[in-house]
Amino acid sequence: MGKKFLTGIAFGSLAGLAAWASLDDQQQKRIKAKVSDSVYTAMDVVTDYTLNALDIADAMLHDYGEGAADKMSNLKAAVNDQKDRFTNHFVSDDFDEQTADIREALKNAHKDDNDDIIIDQTSQK
Repeated sequence: MGKKFLTGIAFGSLAGLAAWASLDDQQQKRIKAKVSDSVYTAMDVVTDYTLNALDIADAMLHDYGEGAADKMSNLKAAVNDQKDRFTNHFVSDDFDEQTADIREALKNAHKDDNDDIIIDQTSQK
């Protein structure tokens, strides 16, 4: 499937290049002008829709109230705080100490004469 697709793209590109080369200068200029006009028209339509969407969003925020920006910044600060706490938990410098403490607690919790289950493999008997 991939080879057929790439082969199709290669042959299509070569055919387009051959067709473009076979056109005279006037025809090439007309095609360039037509494509340029189409691109500018499309950009105008996209710009109009974007400006309309921004106007609608601005009106909704204005209707929601003046405190919307404050609420949004508070929400952003809370999310950043939670993210920092979460990452600091896993990146903290005392992670090795915490792991050693957990190993020691597990080792001490199961001090009995039945040694058939080994939890801590760091100590060799």
